[in-house]
Amino acid sequence: MMPTITQIPTAQMKPAKNSEKRAMWLALLFGIGLLLSSFALSLAPKAGAKVAVFTLPWATNNQAIFTIARANANIAALGKVEWIAIAADDQTNLVSRLYQAGAFLVIDAALLISCGVISN
Repeated sequence: MMPTITQIPTAQMKPAKNSEKRAMWLALLFGIGLLLSSFALSLAPKAGAKVAVFTLPWATNNQAIFTIARANANIAALGKVEWIAIAADDQTNLVSRLYQAGAFLVIDAALLISCGVISN
């Protein structure tokens, strides 16, 4: 007697395709997450380097300069907009002092200087 060959219904194959799509989307999201995290790490301020100080755009005039002054840091450069300025200091706690003084974001200034947003 010959064994009979049974066919698998196509409805049973759809979960495999859905799991493949799910795996593809998870891999894509994981790759995007890695890309964004590496970009964020490149913006992290380095010790002893100049940092860009961002305040809220709708804050009062020259708020970035006042934030740097409240942190007892040196103003190294001004941005093309008044809510960005560059601070420089040799102490290691500069970033924490700037956040305590009211900075919205503090990043490494090298990227802004190289892109021409800030004049050196």
